Amino acid sequence: MQKLVWLLPFAFIATCNQTVLAASTSNNASAAGRSFYVDCTAGKDAAEGTTAAAPLRTLAQVNALKLLPGDHVLLKRGCTFAGPLVARSSGTASAPIRYTSYGAGTNPAVQLTTDAEAVLASGNHLVFNGLSVTSARPSVPSTAGKCSKTPVGWRVGFEVAGQYNTVQNSSASGFTAGIHLSAGNNKVLHNKLTNNNVMKKNTAGVFDDDSGAWGVLVNSDNNEIAGNTFGGNWACSEDYGKDGASVELYEASSNNIHDNVSTEDPFFTELGGTPKTPSKNNTFAYNTYAPVKSGGAMIVLRGTKSKWGGNPGTVFHHNVGYMVDMGIICSDGCGPSILKAYDNVLWQRDTASGLVPAAKMTPMWADAPFTEYNNVFWKKGGRPYVSIDNGKLSATDRIADPLFVNALALDFTRQPATALLASAPVRR
Repeated sequence: MQKLVWLLPFAFIATCNQTVLAASTSNNASAAGRSFYVDCTAGKDAAEGTTAAAPLRTLAQVNALKLLPGDHVLLKRGCTFAGPLVARSSGTASAPIRYTSYGAGTNPAVQLTTDAEAVLASGNHLVFNGLSVTSARPSVPSTAGKCSKTPVGWRVGFEVAGQYNTVQNSSASGFTAGIHLSAGNNKVLHNKLTNNNVMKKNTAGVFDDDSGAWGVLVNSDNNEIAGNTFGGNWACSEDYGKDGASVELYEASSNNIHDNVSTEDPFFTELGGTPKTPSKNNTFAYNTYAPVKSGGAMIVLRGTKSKWGGNPGTVFHHNVGYMVDMGIICSDGCGPSILKAYDNVLWQRDTASGLVPAAKMTPMWADAPFTEYNNVFWKKGGRPYVSIDNGKLSATDRIADPLFVNALALDFTRQPATALLASAPVRR
């Protein structure tokens, strides 16, 4: 998605100490529904596939099945299957259709070789558990400028086009978006989304139109994204130097993003849309973002003056941003209706990474006052620059060492708060 002119992102390393209380799904088929087994070496598509002794062989045969609520599709561990896996049938809330694994070894893999989706979930009430999706590298356009090694295309690991679906305990790498939520009311839980390095658009000579390289791309409402690990989701951008994000929201509202870990992504999150369909009422809580090596920005959002639409109702609380070039950035008409930020710890890095000029580094900046309180700001090498144009910081904010147990080892557990509470408040 398009960035502010001066937001030229670099990569990160991140960690998190939060525990996500989300239930996992067993790999074992329950008594309800049928089970279909798929083995890439011992299977035969002429088989019924209803026992591990007589499995199916290819996903093409799986895609042709007419599945019923409560059914299970079990892919053999250690196998790599040619994609796509197409899940058109629907389960119910009490009897979802489950796609998971059996046997020993590594998670079963679905590999994509063309611009498409490795897994297309167009049905409802589906669960994908313990799958690995990968993509062969697409070509580099002949019109590439400085990004002469950056592939361009539209490749998606999990395309979630139905509702009430769950992708969990899975992994995606090599795509434009590891997971794309084009429909709402879905869950993305405990996945590893790394090295998604394909740009959707990367036009040399046309400024502010590049996009791509996302862990999760959200174009829908009422989703939960929790407990995931992100890393290396970036690509060379003709416009911005580097582009990409852990969680990108565009025309996406009422989503709950919590307890995630981000590693080496240019942004943890950026919100955008249009004035007609803005991204609004999204919540970010208990996420940790630590760009120790290369710097980065944790959250970028905008007010109603933006051509990308404002982001009203954004709530940002109990997050940790460690060694950031920028923590919270709210521009183009920020205000109380746009952002509420509280109980965050934002640690500014000592030296500029190249994301922005040193003079623009800040753990928090907004172009107008908004609702914020109980935030802690710190910079080891001196006082961090924290600013709200035409406003003052809350008296409950602090500039103080957050007393992490071992930040160098990326352990962000907090020491007892007594010393922190005695620290000097933010000066106005």
